[in-house]
Amino acid sequence: MNILLVFLAITVNFEVYAWFNLSTSGITTNDFITLFLIILFVKTLLWDGREIKLAKNPAILLYFTFLAATFISGIYPLVSGEGELISQYMKTMIHFHFTAMLTIIIIFHKFENDVWNKFIQVWLILSIFINIFGVYQIIARAFDLPFAWIDLTNAAFFSRNQNEVDDFTQLSLRFEGFFRATSFFSEPSALGAFNGITLAFAIIPRIKNFKMFLRSKLLNNVIIILSLIGLMLAFSLTGVAIVLLMLLTVFITERLNLFLSILKYLPLIIIFVFLVDFGVESYSGISLLELFGKRFGTLANLLTGSSGFGSGIDGESVTMRGKNFTAMMDIWQSSPLFGIGLGLTYYSPYSQGWAFSDSSIMAVLAELGLVGAIPYILLFATLYIVSFKILRVKQISSKLDHDSGRLISISIYIMSYLIVTNFVSANNLISAVSAIFIGFVISVQNNYYIDIKKDFYSIKIFNSPLKEYYYLPEAKKRNILI
Repeated sequence: MNILLVFLAITVNFEVYAWFNLSTSGITTNDFITLFLIILFVKTLLWDGREIKLAKNPAILLYFTFLAATFISGIYPLVSGEGELISQYMKTMIHFHFTAMLTIIIIFHKFENDVWNKFIQVWLILSIFINIFGVYQIIARAFDLPFAWIDLTNAAFFSRNQNEVDDFTQLSLRFEGFFRATSFFSEPSALGAFNGITLAFAIIPRIKNFKMFLRSKLLNNVIIILSLIGLMLAFSLTGVAIVLLMLLTVFITERLNLFLSILKYLPLIIIFVFLVDFGVESYSGISLLELFGKRFGTLANLLTGSSGFGSGIDGESVTMRGKNFTAMMDIWQSSPLFGIGLGLTYYSPYSQGWAFSDSSIMAVLAELGLVGAIPYILLFATLYIVSFKILRVKQISSKLDHDSGRLISISIYIMSYLIVTNFVSANNLISAVSAIFIGFVISVQNNYYIDIKKDFYSIKIFNSPLKEYYYLPEAKKRNILI
């Protein structure tokens, strides 16, 4: 199971590629790994008779409360009696809970900190290839070289598109005259988000005086530089928002001297950004900094009411997200308590043609109502608070070993990634990436509760493993209690 979890550090980033499609759902490598994990988990639980140590982590209760809300949301389609609504609801439920099994298995099966260390190491190495390919794509698109555009094979991404953008067989969005880098991802914001969390893995241990996940300082510096380049070439507000929220997190959660120590690198970062901008402008005639200025200007005008959601510059997604937000609010108001049912956004008369929400939180609010939105919001808040408390309460943090302290420190910054990609810029409600990283945060917290605080429930399905029961004489089998 450990190897499969580490392998997910690679495969979760290639979810847009399916081996084959069933209706509007693509069957990916992640699905096969999830299936194998389920089988192995059941085998260790029943056949091997392994005892479960369930940490008394409040986030676990909130997570399962949220899962329960998906069943409650079925009231709306079931009461309607419409077969199409019920069918779509059931299909989405199966897909959602199958993906959620990643988080559930991580909660119940104790993955040691060393496994998560390897997960991050693989992620960091992978980032080198992803960002080099992203840089190559910019050049390839300018000179019409091979692999400038990559075909998607996951039908789920075709069926979700409701906007007038480039052909979905091409992994890029054009912003004015600039084709943004996407690397292997479905859209530039996914590359931006990937680099946001990669920077956290590479930088946070260094500034907090932990050992870096990769021993080579040179390799870490290469990863940081490539991630910054990838972040700029993706031209993604998502990536920028993640980095800014991480900086804000440093300011809020860390000591002031640590925050000031980061600021001393600011001149180098500014010089580096200008060099990248100069390089891009030299071959394309387009300044990324100027385009970023236009994007932030558009966003500022929207927030201040100077312009409406109908205005914007060519390629800007903020205006479309505003229209999507308005539609989701209308859907929520039609069934505020229980929602309209998981996966039924498109079928609502208030959807205005949108097939899905642009953010997870609005999808939860529209489809699960307040019954789902409240535990969902509390889950994220609790995950942050628990990690923060472990680190900042001296009586607790003093008991942490090196790996525990490093991973729990990282978990706070993973929350920045999760908040942006679920509450602001993306709908990752049914996403292996979100399932993995929510599981990551819960898992490293659970390891503290179990290994250090010794605060957990012991759960055992059978008094003796089934494998022993299978080989026992018939007379003795009757004495084994379930």
